[in-house]
Amino acid sequence: MLRKRVVALALFVLTVVVSGLATVAVANPLAAGARGAAAERSASGTLSATGARSFADLSSCLSSADHFLASVVVDESGSLQQTDPDNDRVGAIQAALSSLASLQTSAGTQLEVEADLGVFGSDYTQLVGWGPVNGDHGGALDRAVTQQIPSRNQAAYTDYRAALQGAEQSIDARAGELDGTTCSAILWFTDGRLDLDENGEGPKTQDARIQLCQQQGIVDGIRADGTTIIAMALFGGKSSGVTANDRARLKAIAEGRGGGQTCGTVPIPATSQGGAYLRADQPDALRASRSSSA
Repeated sequence: MLRKRVVALALFVLTVVVSGLATVAVANPLAAGARGAAAERSASGTLSATGARSFADLSSCLSSADHFLASVVVDESGSLQQTDPDNDRVGAIQAALSSLASLQTSAGTQLEVEADLGVFGSDYTQLVGWGPVNGDHGGALDRAVTQQIPSRNQAAYTDYRAALQGAEQSIDARAGELDGTTCSAILWFTDGRLDLDENGEGPKTQDARIQLCQQQGIVDGIRADGTTIIAMALFGGKSSGVTANDRARLKAIAEGRGGGQTCGTVPIPATSQGGAYLRADQPDALRASRSSSA
């Protein structure tokens, strides 16, 4: 059964990769069985060693869990009107949900897979609550993605705290209602920098960065709870306003380190769950990741 779940998880992530059109070609972390074998490959865009270990840890958790809770949270900032005018993110989210349903099918009755769907800008809003990823609830998730996500591109700010705290609070509430053991992940789609001041560098943004990344702060708390943060960066190489530092900070939130930036306790303690950062502007990463996991 462990092998089936590892393969299903790999297919889940792979489908997210394949679903990405030209602007949403996220990298493939198909390395669940290769913890420690992957080297840092930021130059070529493949999953980092930290990201590979995080997916291996998630696979290990799934091998004995009763429930898997996946909170999908999607950026609704106004910048999406420029960075994703064709709503390519819709296909990526649909593929993630479809693959979660495939994970459920593969696991059978030994694992219950549930998802919810939310959006964030200045605040977090849950669009669809928790339920199975297939059947009627799966249909409700899909309808929300196709009918609501395209018009959710009006928010003035991009507050990472709202995304992560909103998703984690939702996970905690649902986990508290369930019997047995639970694994959890936040599938976090964003196209922009942390920005609460219209320029991403003002005092409100700086305060938010401290709250996110200080020791025992927001990110440390999510890691300690055992939730995997999977940051799916929808911005491409030429996205306006997104700097190398912004990319590094987003990666650091997910993985602890990124481009000289750090977030939370580093190295991530063995008792906490790491995460993964997936770039949207390097479609060649899929080929490289397949090679590394062979």
